[in-house]
Amino acid sequence: MRSYFYGDRRRRITQMMRELTAVDHQVCPTEIDAAITEIRLIDRYVPRYNRRSRPTRSTQWVRVTDERFPRLSVVRSQQGRALAHLGPFRRKTTAELVVHAIWDAVPIRRCVGSGGGPRCRYAQLGVAVCPCDGSVDPDRYRALTETLLAGIAHDPDLLLGPLVDRMRYLAGAQRFEEAADIRDRHRALHGALETRRTWRALTAAGMVWAEDEAGDAVAIDGGSLAAAWASPSPPPLLAPGPSGEPTETPPSALAAEELRLLWRWLDRPGVTVVHSTAPVEMGRSISALPASA
Repeated sequence: MRSYFYGDRRRRITQMMRELTAVDHQVCPTEIDAAITEIRLIDRYVPRYNRRSRPTRSTQWVRVTDERFPRLSVVRSQQGRALAHLGPFRRKTTAELVVHAIWDAVPIRRCVGSGGGPRCRYAQLGVAVCPCDGSVDPDRYRALTETLLAGIAHDPDLLLGPLVDRMRYLAGAQRFEEAADIRDRHRALHGALETRRTWRALTAAGMVWAEDEAGDAVAIDGGSLAAAWASPSPPPLLAPGPSGEPTETPPSALAAEELRLLWRWLDRPGVTVVHSTAPVEMGRSISALPASA
């Protein structure tokens, strides 16, 4: 706050200070509680001068459709028939990066034809196995779908590995702009896969009570912060959270951002899970780009 009053000469800050009438504050027992309270307040009030609060037209997901020859689709909800979802994404451009990353890794169909027509340009170029002309073997396509679903569910190297190989090939051929495009797609897909992994791990654990070495403690229910307190205060009484089948991915961009903060806190050295409804499967984080890439 002090920086806004002394030395910050940015035009938008100057205008904000002209309109300021009061400064309020809210005391939080721990740093993680303060961080999550901040993003929740930003989401609620959408402050005009906060860049992170700029609203998006809609939240996006990438869907693997549930049909004879599954394909990828960018949708505005994870409700409805689907084999899998990735997301949520604040911007459609990020969802499209994930779609292109998967296309680079697995030659799943890119057209919407169901057979009986001419071959689409992707099939003609050999970059996708598309059923548009009716010549695709269903068993071969099923194998592609199983590879894609395995990469999303439990073996991310099936999707990320081909991108790393492609990037290295392009860089070795000095096609650096194309290599940079693949790098951006890899990062977007990596983030989506890691979000899905951590969300499923926390929601499967139910109610989680964890503490760090300093005595800061949190209660997490269904992947969301239910309470935070500092030692030696006793844990608060918590009502049971909503029951029902958890969603495949976070239900909103805010939930995804809160999840990342909570998971980063849980994954720190010295943090101990005191109690959980079911075991918390921390597991290994999905490997980011190798340094050599």
